[in-house]
Amino acid sequence: MWKLKTVTIGCLAVLCASVLADTLSVPVDNAVIISGRIDGKDRSRILLKFTMPETLRSASVDHAGIIFDNPAKLMRKNVTIHARPITTAWDPDNVRWDYPWLRPGGDFDSTQLYSYSLRQEDSLRAMLDFTDDVHSWQSGRDYNGTIIMRPAREGGGFGAEVHLLRALLQQTRVRFYFTGE
Repeated sequence: MWKLKTVTIGCLAVLCASVLADTLSVPVDNAVIISGRIDGKDRSRILLKFTMPETLRSASVDHAGIIFDNPAKLMRKNVTIHARPITTAWDPDNVRWDYPWLRPGGDFDSTQLYSYSLRQEDSLRAMLDFTDDVHSWQSGRDYNGTIIMRPAREGGGFGAEVHLLRALLQQTRVRFYFTGE
């Protein structure tokens, strides 16, 4: 009998939390390609930025991210994607491989890494997770966007597939799952 009460109370807590939770969706404001040379090869990276909704400033954000269906088929090959928070402010109309960065190719937080492996045979959804970025912004840190690149072992940037990925990212929305304000 005690287990039944515990399970019932647990289920009620989950139901109440889901009833009180809310979802907000915003478009990607900028998905800009910067290109340069890495180890003698032309490579590109994507700078991605969206507007942080002020309504989330004091909310409890459980999850934030972009979900897109079957990205591997659009990529036409297996790809590993690294996403890292950008540490330098940038203007989408005036950004290049070597500007405004301290390091060519973009300034990013090397301690935070989100890694995604997209395999051509997968028909799953992929998600770029921005939850930590939102929590940092809520704590007072500037949000400068996210840089999307390939890992160093795969060239450090994208080849021709960069345009397909950018088009995919521009069509998506960032979803926030939160409670409170």
